[in-house]
Amino acid sequence: MKKKLAVILAVVFAFSMLTGCGNANNETGTEVKDTITFASYQAPDNLDPMYSVWGEKTTLHAIYDCLVKFDADGKIAPALAESWTLSDDQMSYTFKLREGVTFHDGSPFSADDVIFSLDKAVESAMNGTMLRFIGTWEKIDDYTVKINKPASHSQLLETLAEISFIVPQETYNAETFPTNPIGTGAYKFVSKAEDDSVTLVANENYFLGEPAFKNAIVKAPLEASAAVIALETKEVDMLAYVSIDQLPIVEANEELAYTTTDTWGMNILMMMGDTLKNDLNLRKAIFHGISTQNAIDVANNGVGTPAENLFSTRILGDLAGKVEMETYNEALAKDYLAKSSYNGEPITFSITPDVVAMAQSIQADLHKIGIEIEIEQLDGNDWTTKLLNSEIEMTIGAFGADIQAAEDVLDSFSQYSPAYGSNMGRTAEFDVAYDKVKAEADEATRDGYVVECLTELYNGATLVPLYEATATFAYNTSIGNTAAASGATNIFYIGDYTVAQ
Repeated sequence: MKKKLAVILAVVFAFSMLTGCGNANNETGTEVKDTITFASYQAPDNLDPMYSVWGEKTTLHAIYDCLVKFDADGKIAPALAESWTLSDDQMSYTFKLREGVTFHDGSPFSADDVIFSLDKAVESAMNGTMLRFIGTWEKIDDYTVKINKPASHSQLLETLAEISFIVPQETYNAETFPTNPIGTGAYKFVSKAEDDSVTLVANENYFLGEPAFKNAIVKAPLEASAAVIALETKEVDMLAYVSIDQLPIVEANEELAYTTTDTWGMNILMMMGDTLKNDLNLRKAIFHGISTQNAIDVANNGVGTPAENLFSTRILGDLAGKVEMETYNEALAKDYLAKSSYNGEPITFSITPDVVAMAQSIQADLHKIGIEIEIEQLDGNDWTTKLLNSEIEMTIGAFGADIQAAEDVLDSFSQYSPAYGSNMGRTAEFDVAYDKVKAEADEATRDGYVVECLTELYNGATLVPLYEATATFAYNTSIGNTAAASGATNIFYIGDYTVAQ
């Protein structure tokens, strides 16, 4: 019976699509848009967050709710938890849950579902990293749960907004949820096509308000030029990602718009291997010899914010600007190079194909001061293998995510990181300061140690920050209430969108 019903719903929806993506307004005779079509950044292939919380986020966040969510500015806002309090020792949050919320199958939501969902999610090896950011949890009563931070600096609320999807304890089924999911979210699952596109219908009883669009379709990503064409022809209403070289087309169309925002990531050049690890003056020559604006112009068509800090502004928060840095200075770079042990041998620059233009810009800058770079392009698997085998001299990576604090990013460049920090040049003072960071519970005191670590990373020219990682998404101007923070988090809350006036 359930299978027949699903088929009937799919046929009804297909017929509605053939007759147009809107309904006539009986009073005005104008067409009212009732369907939003979203091209995501990856295919929505597995819809069970208990198997992988790192799936395609837009569909997961449409079907399921988390305890909290990101608002339009990327700040934490209530969701299934209507309020929360932080303990005096700042190590745990107590969440007051909403009462009267039901899952799509009609079963009531309570604290038991929260505990079940967290327990179930960490059973999967795919979700193992959750434990690093969430810690432990317990039920206080039917509508109260307590969740402990695993470390004093943990971004617990951000992590819960990102991956604390709640499923119904009574009806969860690991065999059916990947293709027939049930949550409390703004949209209910209707069908999944062979091309992985997912069709959803609005949850009329959604506790945060009925969505403006009756139907939602989430599609797998399209090739860059094809995606913009689909946006122009209104086959899709939003693109989770639009390539920088396609922006002039979007700009030229009055019916289209785009939003570019800095993310939590920083594009960073890393210097490893004996030649660089053991030569501070060579590292400083490279640090001051790279024009971050050139990198932005060449690699990102001029879109981006040059690095003014070692990590992104979003990651550092109030600590941004605490370490004054002198960045590109060709004369200073040449002075350091003259004091180095560099003998003219090319340094191998191992990269993946997505950063070729950035690498070429760096190569040209360093050639001007007398350092030769040999670019080695590798696929992702080969790059990872060389990294883990400590066979890389120089590479580029983006560091920082919404669930990370500065302390987490520092760990990547510490002696405790086998892939990066242990193979990079650091000052002894950095190691001392980082051990203090790990041991300090008081936030204000720990912030002081974080600044010490950042200072020593700069003094040791351990890494070269290039520019803040950006995210750009595009949309039809008929869609309203789009949020800049969506691009930074890759979470597009379809239920929040409206029909633009």
